[in-house]
Amino acid sequence: MDLHLSDKVAVVTGASKGIGPAITRALAAEGARVVAAARTVGGPPDALAADGRVRTVAVDLTTENGPARAVQEAVEAFGGLDILVNNVGAVTPRLDGFLSVNDEDWTWGLTINFLTAVRTTRAALPHLIERGAASIVNDSSANAFLPDPGVIDYCAAKAALTNFSKALSKEFARAAYASARDRTLHARRGGRRPRRAPGLRPGGQHHGLRPHHRRRPDHDALTQ
Repeated sequence: MDLHLSDKVAVVTGASKGIGPAITRALAAEGARVVAAARTVGGPPDALAADGRVRTVAVDLTTENGPARAVQEAVEAFGGLDILVNNVGAVTPRLDGFLSVNDEDWTWGLTINFLTAVRTTRAALPHLIERGAASIVNDSSANAFLPDPGVIDYCAAKAALTNFSKALSKEFARAAYASARDRTLHARRGGRRPRRAPGLRPGGQHHGLRPHHRRRPDHDALTQ
């Protein structure tokens, strides 16, 4: 199957465990160049790096600056960014119920399952918009819609991630479309910039920048 990803540049977070290596492998098999970011690297991602299409980056994505570093590695190594896969996440069962979940537990759960995606997206968006036809994939969960008190912080974080995905697409899809359209017109006119009447915003509903969320049916941890 040709997904037309040849020489596209992707960042995959949480790339060392869970489905992270499979995502990285699938993108590389389609011809994409991938930065595989995780707190610890080795194993499958390092094996994939042998042909030069995958670059592993050891980075703690739960830190404030970690996500931006992963994005910067992709831009510096491959010259831009076309695809962001916010995959990193983890879940801890709260067997003693809601009252046992303290502020530290909530901060950890919300950071690894939600804030990492927010921070990585914020760092990646300027580069994605520049490309035009770019994509963001946010790995969410069925628990975003089917809350379980045994993983209450995980459910709340995934619900936030799903909501974030939809709001993001409403704001940025049109800007990405306009960027891609202007570059196409620029090329067709022999390098001359297309004219636009003052005060008019670019129209169109094509989602050139497409944040997606995928729901997981289980509670399996996806760790860094």
